[in-house]
Amino acid sequence: MPTDESSIAKLPAHKIPVDDFQVKLLWPVFLQPLRNHDGILVDPELETVERPDFLTVWCDRIISRGENGKGWKELDKPFPRMDGPDALAEYAEFCYLHPFVRNLLYKTRDDIRSGWLQNESLKKISEVIAASNNRNLRILQRDDLASLTVTCKYDNSELSKDEQEGWLQAEMPITSCWLYLFDTQVALLEIHLSGKPDKADTGDPPPAAYSWRPKSDEEKGWETVPLNLSMVLKLQDVVRRLYSAFWDVGSDSVKGDQAAKARVDEGHFDFSHNSHTPARLTLRMKHGSRSVTSHFGNFPFPDDPPESTQAEDGGGGLGGLEPPPKTAADAIRAHQEHVFEHREPFTESVWKTVIAPLEPIRLRNPNPNPNPKSKSKSNEADDSSAFPISFEHILDERMPIMSYIAIGKSKSDDADKAPALIRRINDGDWMRLAFIDDPGDSTLYPYSPDFLGANPLAGVAYDRFWHPTGKPPAQDWFTTRWLTTGYSFSGVGESKSKDFFANPRSGALSHFNNHYFALMMLAQVQRAGLLRFKFKLPENYEVLWSRTQGRGTERDRPIDEQSERRQRNELQNRFRDRTRELKNEFNYFKAHYWCTEVSNQIQGQELFDMIRKHLRLDALYAEVQSGVEDAEKLTRQHDDDRRREWQWSVSMIGLVYVLGSAFCLQMLDVLKQHAIASAVLVVMGFSAILYLIEPEVLSQIGSRLWSRFPAREASSRSTKSVFGWLRNVRMNFGNWVPWLVLLAFLCYLGVMGVRYLGRDTGADPGVPDALPAATGSIDPLPPIMIQDSSITVTLPPDWSGPLRRVVTENGESDSADQATDSTVIPPAATPIEPATNEPIGTSEADETSDEDQSVSR
Repeated sequence: MPTDESSIAKLPAHKIPVDDFQVKLLWPVFLQPLRNHDGILVDPELETVERPDFLTVWCDRIISRGENGKGWKELDKPFPRMDGPDALAEYAEFCYLHPFVRNLLYKTRDDIRSGWLQNESLKKISEVIAASNNRNLRILQRDDLASLTVTCKYDNSELSKDEQEGWLQAEMPITSCWLYLFDTQVALLEIHLSGKPDKADTGDPPPAAYSWRPKSDEEKGWETVPLNLSMVLKLQDVVRRLYSAFWDVGSDSVKGDQAAKARVDEGHFDFSHNSHTPARLTLRMKHGSRSVTSHFGNFPFPDDPPESTQAEDGGGGLGGLEPPPKTAADAIRAHQEHVFEHREPFTESVWKTVIAPLEPIRLRNPNPNPNPKSKSKSNEADDSSAFPISFEHILDERMPIMSYIAIGKSKSDDADKAPALIRRINDGDWMRLAFIDDPGDSTLYPYSPDFLGANPLAGVAYDRFWHPTGKPPAQDWFTTRWLTTGYSFSGVGESKSKDFFANPRSGALSHFNNHYFALMMLAQVQRAGLLRFKFKLPENYEVLWSRTQGRGTERDRPIDEQSERRQRNELQNRFRDRTRELKNEFNYFKAHYWCTEVSNQIQGQELFDMIRKHLRLDALYAEVQSGVEDAEKLTRQHDDDRRREWQWSVSMIGLVYVLGSAFCLQMLDVLKQHAIASAVLVVMGFSAILYLIEPEVLSQIGSRLWSRFPAREASSRSTKSVFGWLRNVRMNFGNWVPWLVLLAFLCYLGVMGVRYLGRDTGADPGVPDALPAATGSIDPLPPIMIQDSSITVTLPPDWSGPLRRVVTENGESDSADQATDSTVIPPAATPIEPATNEPIGTSEADETSDEDQSVSR
């Protein structure tokens, strides 16, 4: 740093004029479809898991609430545009980013091709691009918002100490209001406020007006004042507040007044104030004189009307709002009740109107018959008319902010020779600009010098085009400074720099509105997505922790060890499904949203690194990734435990199977003669299989199969009743009985299979196993012995086999009953015929037999 910097006289903030002041407010929120107390979607079409095009449905629901030009509508022209005042700047923004970032923020070639296939009637490419949808991002806009008026307490340092305390009022037009909907269920609201005063001598009202009113003389009225750096510091601090995080209750009214102090202690707030929130924040609509006012619990206020001028429908037919508070107690009570009843920070009515019809998330009573005497909204039943999409806060009450500040010229006679006013800003004010702090003594630091170190702006200021003196080897036009802390991004420069800082086409103003806004938005979306995973990870573990670790109620706990094991398995299955879904979402987030570099330009890389460092994105990403991997490891551990249990079960099945097979071999003849016993065993075996299989698995299979039938609801009810009965049976009886039945059934099937496969093993196909009788009964065949060229049949003395004719070589035949102990059949003899049911008598084989056949007895 040059040594002659100390020679430049510094000025207090209220003596630094500001010619242009622009603000971009970025409000990231979670979006989730509304569910009833059973966890079922109120609107089934808003499902996100099984509908990859859910953003289209969500946009349709949001747009449908607007009427007569009020509310949200789809972005009218594709981005980047081909014509218009912002076309060149948007073109430069598109070319500034990497292709994978462009595929996220803008419509891709695949999106346009898909739109072309769905709209074959469109011929012009511009019409096709306008009709196609971005698969990852949808952009909505509102053009019915006119201005935002901020009124706050302000100490005017230009006046004497007795007259400094007063009120500052700034009316800033709303140049744009966009809502970015991402497929990670994260939404980002962007509001662009123009605070540039109009110095032209025209009869039209200025686009931005700044007024001052001293508190000591409230009858004096509002006085228009020029904008200075001190006012900018104050407005930056208060305009981004979503609600009041605290109040200084009774700090002024109770001084020396014990009675007033007692009333404050009892809860009767006579005065409250939060200097970091507006005293009033008023949103005005373009249609008529409608407006919405938020009070933030700051009272009293000069000329405060008894009632708010907000519209009855809450501003543009987008949903009703609560009645405005009349006292500080009412405002504070509204904040407290919302946090107490809904476990969610409060949202002021102005911001609820801007983001409407999206509603703040609230706790809804599952009781369909609430207490009619209760006036609390949390005790009301679910309202079917409520908008089916809710938003939830990600950050605290301070929205991330982007500021563009153009410092004006000096009014002294030797202004051309004097150093630029931007170089005369004190280090204390530079830190206040960077950290978005309210104004104070410019010569003092807002934080401890020992804490900030020797270079307090190190890592906060991007000084590639900044020099404190502009002396050689530096250049005099190095008067642009970018400041970022993650939650803020500010550009400070000279308004006279028309070629660089104040150039809206290709200079710093263009980069602020386009290039750097894309960097800031992407970083905020990355952080919001990671915080969403941080929210879902403990919610996922709650499935296991609520029951298996004893956090459930006594009524929910299992009644025995067997049912507890089954319940634990069911919870582990649910945990596995949620973990798998969470893993898939995280992989999708890594592939589409996570990146550490967004541009090939070195300035974009350095600025994005600074933003990411302050937001601690790398540490947060590593923490989320570790949490997802730990959940996946836990599911694998559960699977390993189950696998070991099944291996033990299979081993026991094999052991019992070997022992049971020997028993079934002995019982086979009995089962053959008793077909009913076999059928009962088969039925019991299949029943045991159904009994042992998880009822939830069977229910899913049955639901998918029966969903093809017309009577889906009846089939679903039948499925639930059947498997509910199975679950009750399993809860009351152990598993050892069906396991034994199943083992016996498997042993029976195994023995029957062995018998079936080996039924002909070792048998002579030419010799039957038995001689069938004429009546159809089968008796065992007498022993047969083959010797040389004859066959000897030995008949036992008490043998009473069927009558068979034995053909001799001479053609004579004898009955088997007349045979002696052994009958020899020569080799040339005709083979013994199989038994038939024909009556015994002369056959054709007997008539055609040779006479030389003989039978030896």
